[in-house]
Amino acid sequence: MLPVEITRSYVRSAPADQPLRPNVRAIASQWMFVNGFSDEAIFEGIHRVPPSPVQVDVLAPDAAAMQCVQQYAGNSVVLALSGGIDSRALLALLIGAGLRPHILTYGTPNMPDCAVAVQIAAALKLEHSMLDVRSVDLHDCRTVMARIASISEGTYSMAHAAVVPAIADVMNRFPKAVFLDGAYGGLLRGGLGNRLLLQGWNALRTADVAGVARFLQVRNLDVFAPHLHGQIAAYAMESVAAAMAQKGRPTFRGRRDWLDRFFLRWYAPGFVANAGAVFSPWFNSAMPFLDTGLLESVLSLPASQRDHAKLFRRWIQRYIPQCAGIPFVGKRSNYPLLLAGRPLLIGAVSKFGRGHAAHDLTEDVIAQRIPDVLEDFADAGVGGGLFNKDVVRTLERSSHTFFEWLTLATALAQGNDYFAALDLQGG
Repeated sequence: MLPVEITRSYVRSAPADQPLRPNVRAIASQWMFVNGFSDEAIFEGIHRVPPSPVQVDVLAPDAAAMQCVQQYAGNSVVLALSGGIDSRALLALLIGAGLRPHILTYGTPNMPDCAVAVQIAAALKLEHSMLDVRSVDLHDCRTVMARIASISEGTYSMAHAAVVPAIADVMNRFPKAVFLDGAYGGLLRGGLGNRLLLQGWNALRTADVAGVARFLQVRNLDVFAPHLHGQIAAYAMESVAAAMAQKGRPTFRGRRDWLDRFFLRWYAPGFVANAGAVFSPWFNSAMPFLDTGLLESVLSLPASQRDHAKLFRRWIQRYIPQCAGIPFVGKRSNYPLLLAGRPLLIGAVSKFGRGHAAHDLTEDVIAQRIPDVLEDFADAGVGGGLFNKDVVRTLERSSHTFFEWLTLATALAQGNDYFAALDLQGG
């Protein structure tokens, strides 16, 4: 029986006829860190519980990967392709399994991700739908954005949710279509927590919760009401302490395995109970890198055989060698495939190499196209006393922080509609 806990169900202990109240303890962990470290949901009285353990055959990673993608052989596969390494590795596996997916990318032509995706699709002679967010029809975006905010428990950016109706239009062109997303590839390539592993080992080794938390924190508390800052910070630290205590201390030789298992326990579930269901109301979708059999097969390897994106590079070089010479897109620049999963080398190249040219972001375009919609959501989300209205009003409307706050605030503002959006029943 395997300890893989990716998808979860919910139990509601609060009476269904009572209004839902924000769970500050769970919100604190989810907001401050790269992912949440709580089995509680963003409303009080709702808890996530792991599903029953499943029995899977632990295959060799290549065999497990082929088995994983071959289940889509009877579908018209539409693959979300960016310029990054994860979606390219998933494309390689699909090609290796004899599938020729339709490629879908959204953004603007000057975005590095879009430019690289175009190169890859052309190199493999694959059909490619490029959705330009400057002109795609954003019909029904208000309803879709609100529902995805709830389904994702306030984590799937509403800027990207606005494009989902346009993706659905593409999906409707194909019979038995399934939308595949390479999300959570970091669980397989040893790509999570690299900075913590490299710079925070002493904190990890000594169970220094505050030290570890510094490497996990990605947001400050400015958007929250000032009188709540101390409470939220304390709750967030408690969640990290409990998560670390549950896992025990790592050894030096086993530190990569420890970290991969740590994130396997919390990374996907820390966002949403069932990450693969985010698009389910609109089209059939899956996230193959969350496949239990594939995860367990890859993580059964010694870290030295799978970290630094070794498997991903091998799959790309084996199944789509035409794309091995196309750089992948990183945060600051494009990098050769050889550097995938090697943060120190990437850091050196970023420091001395050329960065990305100025380009649009999806958030920029969406903020320009539907400002009234965003303001309506912001007005609805800022009430209730949890957030600092003055700070929220000053957030740049095209910023990541604004959309991150807006998505969480919208999920909370919907209250009892939360369960309806998830098609769940109280229990």
